[in-house]
Amino acid sequence: PDTAMAELRVPDDALARKAQTGDQEALRTLIRRLYPGVYAFVFRMLHHEEDARDVTQDVFLRMTAHIHEYRGEYKFTTWLFRIAINRARDILRSRGRKFADIDQVPETAGDLAGPEGLISKDEDRHRVLDAIRRLPESIRECLLLAYQLGLPHAEIASMMGIPPNAVKLRVHKALQLLRAELKRSTLS
Repeated sequence: PDTAMAELRVPDDALARKAQTGDQEALRTLIRRLYPGVYAFVFRMLHHEEDARDVTQDVFLRMTAHIHEYRGEYKFTTWLFRIAINRARDILRSRGRKFADIDQVPETAGDLAGPEGLISKDEDRHRVLDAIRRLPESIRECLLLAYQLGLPHAEIASMMGIPPNAVKLRVHKALQLLRAELKRSTLS
């Protein structure tokens, strides 16, 4: 019990370094700690429970097999979620889904707030989640990483291999599209 409590206070990066030396308890702690967040993120990308479970399992198998490749240049979660994004994209591609180009997303007017500003007391959570599902993958990924995981734009940029300003633009466009979609669905 004392060891478990102490492990909870150890940062992910330190646990990853311990796991790289063969510390199985550190590896198990990383999996226990990060599995729920990876699953939730992958499920929101795929919208399919069985695929999300399979991809999440695969992410942690890959993490275990390739943890020696983690160099510590970025946070461990950045490295792990990069694996999750790539695996989820593979599934989407196998389903025939294309990634929308950010430039194809129409501009909408209006000032923006975070997702908390998109949901008023009378709006149904299902409508919001459905609107998020319909976003083009490239901007949905940025939105989920920023608001579901609370990652800073610089970290998202390193995960996705794009400049931080591109992340900011994608999150901005995602919020614009969500606001417009929720406004439309309220009027219908």
